[in-house]
Formats: sequence, C-alpha cells, structure tokens
Amino acid sequence: MISPPIADGLNEKQQQSVALDEDINALILAGAGSGKTRVLTHRIHYLVSTKNHHVDEILAVTFTNKAATEMKERLSELLRRPIGRMWVGTFHSLAHRLLRTHPVEANLSPTFQILDAQDQFRIVKRLMKENGVDETKFPIKKVQWFINQQKDEGILPHQIDAGHNYFVKQSAKVFDLYEKHCQANDLVDFAGLLVKSYELLKNNQSLLDYYQKKFRHILVDEFQDTNRIQYQFIKILYSQGNHVFCVGDDDQSIYGWRGARIENIQKIENDFKPIQVIKLEQNYRSTGNILSASNAVIANNPNRLEKSLWTESGDGDLINVFNARTETEEAQYVVGEIQSQFNQGRNLHECAILYRSNAQSRVFEESLIKRNLNYRIYGGLRFFERAEIKDAMGYVRLIENTSDNIAFERIVNFPTRGIGLSTIEKIRSHAIDNHTDLFQSSIAIVESLPARSVADVAPDTDKIGLVPSVMMVVPVTVRVPLSEIFNVVAVAFRAPPIVEAAKSNPASLTIVALPVPCVVREIEPSTARLSILIIPLLASVVAIKLPSTVTVPLSVIPAAAPLVKVRLPPIDAEAISIAVVPLSITT
Repeated sequence: MISPPIADGLNEKQQQSVALDEDINALILAGAGSGKTRVLTHRIHYLVSTKNHHVDEILAVTFTNKAATEMKERLSELLRRPIGRMWVGTFHSLAHRLLRTHPVEANLSPTFQILDAQDQFRIVKRLMKENGVDETKFPIKKVQWFINQQKDEGILPHQIDAGHNYFVKQSAKVFDLYEKHCQANDLVDFAGLLVKSYELLKNNQSLLDYYQKKFRHILVDEFQDTNRIQYQFIKILYSQGNHVFCVGDDDQSIYGWRGARIENIQKIENDFKPIQVIKLEQNYRSTGNILSASNAVIANNPNRLEKSLWTESGDGDLINVFNARTETEEAQYVVGEIQSQFNQGRNLHECAILYRSNAQSRVFEESLIKRNLNYRIYGGLRFFERAEIKDAMGYVRLIENTSDNIAFERIVNFPTRGIGLSTIEKIRSHAIDNHTDLFQSSIAIVESLPARSVADVAPDTDKIGLVPSVMMVVPVTVRVPLSEIFNVVAVAFRAPPIVEAAKSNPASLTIVALPVPCVVREIEPSTARLSILIIPLLASVVAIKLPSTVTVPLSVIPAAAPLVKVRLPPIDAEAISIAVVPLSITT
C-alpha cells in the first residue's frame, strides 16, 4: 500500500488502484459515486511523486471540459505546483492541440478554423442546394447527423458502401462534397478533430513513435462512453513501452445514441494485455435504499461486468414512486411535494427537479409560478452558442484572420446592410475561381457589384478604402477635449457615429454603443479626432474600463435595440485619458 499524503482519504480498493504496478495495464470498474476522479488524480500524483515520472510523460483524457478543469485543479493542489502544459483534457481538446502542433503533417495550415454545429449545418445546406439534393426528401439535420456518425466511426466518404440504400448514397455524396469543401477552406469540424488526429498518427510513423515514447502512461476517464474513433485513438498510442489506466462503468453507458460503444469497455481486456481489473464498489454519494433499487434495476442488463454497489451511509429514506396519468398531474404532484418541504422549513435550493428534455420544463415552470416558488433553470444554450455571442465572435475572428470565410459569411450582412444572397454568391464564385478568400474577393469585385451593394460593402472610400484592412485592438491612450466631437467609423462596413461628446457639458461624455464589434481605426490627436468601434455583447454585462477614472457598465443590450446610450458620471476635468483596451466581460 501507499503512504500519506497520497493515501489520504482513499479506501483499500482505491489505494490498490492508485499504487498498481506501473508495468501493467489496468481497468478500474468504478461504480457511480465511488470516487473515480479521486483515483485518477491520485494515480497521477503517485506516478509523479513516487515513481518520478515527469508530468509531460502522462496523457490524461476526460470526457467533458468541466471534468478536465476539475482534474487540473486537483492535480495542481496535489502536486503543489502549476501543471502548465500537461496533456490533460477531453479527447477533442487534446486532438485539437495535436493538430495545432503538427498542422503541416495533417495537411492543414497553422490557422485552420474549427466548425461548430451551426456552421456545419449552414455548409451542408448550401452544398445540398448547389448540387440538387432535395432537402424535403433528405432533411439537412439527418444528413448532418449521418456525416458526424460516419466520422465517429472513423469512416471516410470513399469507404461507405451504400448498396441499394438511396438515402445513404445521397448522404455519402454530400459527405464527400463537404469533406472537399472543408479541405479547400482549411476547416475542421468537431468530429473531424479526432479523425484527422488519428490519421496524422497513422500516416506518420515518426510522429507515432515520438508520442508512444513520450506518453509513458495513458489514463482515460469514462471509458464506457468512448466511440470507435476515440478507442482507435487510444489504441494507436498504446505500445509495449507504455501503459493504459482506464476508468469506467459499463452500467453508466448512456451515450450509445451519439456513437458510444459499450463493447469498448468489454473488449479492453483482450486489446490491452496484460491487464488487471479492480472494482470500486463503495458508494459515497447515495443512501442504501437508493443503491438497492439501482442494483436491482441494473442487474437486468445483459452482458454487464458484474459488481454491486454498497455504502456505509445507512439506508436513508424510502423511495417514493408516483405514477401520474398526465404531465400536468405529474408537475402538480412534484411541485406539491416541494411546497410541503418548504413549509416544513427546508430551503428551496435543497430541492431539484430532473427531466429528460428541455420541452418538459414548461409544465413544471407553470406549476411553480402558480405556487409562487422561486426557481432557476440550468442548461439551455451554452454561452458561446448564443447567436449574439457567435455574431460578436465572428467579427473578432475576422479581425484576427481575414481568411476566415465562415466568420465573413456570418457577419457580412449582420446587422442587415442590404447585402443579399446574390451578392454573396458572386463574391463566393470569384473566390473559388481565383483561389482566394471571401474577404479579398469582395475587395476585388466591389466595382462590379450593384450600386447599393457597393455602398454597403465600401461605404467611404476616402476614409477607409473599398473594404479596409482590419486591425487588431491594441491598448492606446489619447487625451481628447470633451468639447470636441469624435467621429466614429465602423470597420469594413457602414455604421453611424457611435461616440460623441456633449458640447453643453464638457465634463461628461455620452457613449452610444451599437451591437457590432469595436476596434481602433485611426487616431489623430492634432485634430482631436478618434475613430472607435465598441463590442457590446448582447444580453451580457460589458464593462469599459477607464484607468484612474471610472468603470462604466453598459446596460444589457436588447437584440432589437439599434442604439443604447450610457452617460458617464461627472468628471472634474476638461479632458480625460481614454484607454482603448480589450473589454472585460462579466455575467
């Protein structure tokens, strides 16, 4: 067994797992609430502190960003030092890091862009339209799902045998067009990160040898949720010179609908020999009655790896089962129970309602509102998936890289500026014919566009050029009398002035913020002219920091509001120093 402090808080089976001989592979069957994350982090602590392995020799794979962050924090505390660039993260984040490290070998440029689901959907839709694939017969989402399913299996378009299945045949056709489009435009989608990383290692023996020797220990969390390409990714990194330590629970495999293969955890004993199996069955999360019910239900699963959870926490309360006839009756019963608990002095934050889909929340919310019970909904869209955030990020991405065609298409007509599909198609066709990006293409053909489109794409040729080069925001300070009027020019596209000083009150400043991004365009201190564009992120609280003066929070900006005005508090000076810095965002 191991000695403190590594052994602190570990039971006998956990200690056995942590101190397992480093020359053998391991499968830790960790039941729900059995402390598997603690075992993983302490195993790494043991390898680094006791076996003197460098952190760079360890690859630790988790299933979610939250789990990866938690693991890094725990490791930093255990090792009592920053873990820096240690290879800890999700499959996709580690694959992304691998591709960024070796873009040329992966047939990518160093600035390749990652597609999210919405951008992927738009590309698939356009390719289907351009190639005569009827979306009424072949729904876009189904074709998109088909593409991602093939990638999760590690299947490329030319490897698909459609046989007599017309849907598969047409979907495979779109898949092939989509892959060619992504390759031509330097794009990688979420599923493609792992496919390209696997192909990178498979097709570059020297790289594979390097990483097999580099990663002496490969630790994988939630192994039961791995899909085929993830399993292949781990398998190709494994060699006789390194070792795998997999933690999982076949009883908790719930992601078969998105490609997870329960058989991965069942065949690991054959693919990673010699291997030792250790079962973690002591539960620290639930009471005896809950575990007894769970064990009884899961025992009916066929082909499972046998284990039975137990606890020292006592039996606890009995489980109540209510069979409702309607969703309304169900909601009334659940909320009634919460009301009863609340009336007995229990805090509302100790109560939770779990449901399978977001659509089920409405009837519960209605019942909670009727009883005047405060509640909070968790989940929904992630911050960076919200349309307003993606729009703002589109501008930022284009500022950073004018070759980002996905960002260009997202913001070229947002806010609406009269640039229609026909204009965009002309820009796209010119870009394809001349092997350039959409941004440069728009500059090249601006003179051939209709008068209105020219005005929208190139509003002020005297000040900013046809389509001006976009520059990154850098901290700049300039002293400007408040009595002067600041002229503001929007980057690349027309926008009314958005910053002006109040002549009647030189000790105050009125800021008008548009829902578009902001960078410094030009500064002419001699004429007291300042061109600036502000990025207020919609439905968020954005603060503009004025060093040594004040911090001005912008109000939440409704999506429909064209302008929002914010007045600074009075300042005892006729001039202020305005520092243009990256905006700090708080929610």
